[in-house]
Amino acid sequence: MVKRSEEDRLVELVRKGDRKAFDRLVLQYQGRVYYTALRMLHNHEDALDASQDAFLKVWRQIHTLKKGVKVYSWLYRITVNTCLDRLRWKKRHQTESLPEHDVISMPLWNLESNPREALREVMWKRRVERALEKLPPKQKVIFVLRHYQNLKLREIAEILDRPLGTIKASLHHAVQRLRAELPKEDWAPARDRSSWKARNAEGVS
Repeated sequence: MVKRSEEDRLVELVRKGDRKAFDRLVLQYQGRVYYTALRMLHNHEDALDASQDAFLKVWRQIHTLKKGVKVYSWLYRITVNTCLDRLRWKKRHQTESLPEHDVISMPLWNLESNPREALREVMWKRRVERALEKLPPKQKVIFVLRHYQNLKLREIAEILDRPLGTIKASLHHAVQRLRAELPKEDWAPARDRSSWKARNAEGVS
């Protein structure tokens, strides 16, 4: 992780057109940007394209980053908006559902040690991804940032430039929608259930 003071220096260098400094910022954040896009778009190629678009915007718009604003907050905002634009475009131009192989999985358990549980988790992951696809885009963004990127609600509010109360309400509605879509006894594999509860938006900031 690049320290804040060093990151500030990198930003200043990027403002001056230093490509090596920009490459360092890309290396620092490309994983987070890609996986955020992947969770929102559910397609590897779309996520790669969105990531590239996001970093291109960073390069072109670095002069708009105000001093004191966290780079990751600004970058997440660009990434989220880029993905929302893609989702809106796809909604206008496509009506077909995603192919089965485009459903993105979360990390698997050890298949050799517990194949039955591994298979159960694969099926659960697919149901979660399909349920996520049914969320309104803004609710989906908040859920992804909270439960997959582990951001605090205040950070999400800063990134999306929305009131904290609005973020909490949207996340609550997203969780309720997902619960309605998933079987009660299969809300999450036992291994994940405690961590999901710990990160639940209700009462967590």
